[in-house]
Amino acid sequence: MKMLMSSSDLAVYVGRQLDSMFPVAEVPASELRVYVDAALERLEVCFSALHLKYFQEEGASRFDPLHTDQYAMFLWYLGNAVWRLRGDERLAARVYALNKALHAVDIFHEVELPDIWCLQHPVGAVLGRASYGDYFCFYQGCLGRPLLGAASCSLVAPQ
Repeated sequence: MKMLMSSSDLAVYVGRQLDSMFPVAEVPASELRVYVDAALERLEVCFSALHLKYFQEEGASRFDPLHTDQYAMFLWYLGNAVWRLRGDERLAARVYALNKALHAVDIFHEVELPDIWCLQHPVGAVLGRASYGDYFCFYQGCLGRPLLGAASCSLVAPQ
């Protein structure tokens, strides 16, 4: 994947944002790096299947942390990686809060998203505990959640 920032620089970047916005405990880049790498692996799988402008360049997937839709997706992967690999609710919650503050999206780190999904102009989008299928894409103001009283719901992309 073509990246406009190395993974080590990305870990520093995220760490500075977390420390600046939520200064409850410093997050060393060295600690974040393993989760950044795990998030980037999953992000590459996702982006390589998305043939959208700005997600591909010369036949390869492309990640630019300054492209806010892409960065919002990355932050969900990062928070999810922290939660899955370490079980650190506090750090995962800080990443979730950073994503919410920067992009006005509500995608909790415990929400399971498919391998291939995307956001496009996601301001105000809320993705709850539902079942999302591959190629699910959500836009501004989207709400995905089970109906009241239902254990789950399924949202899948049209064939």
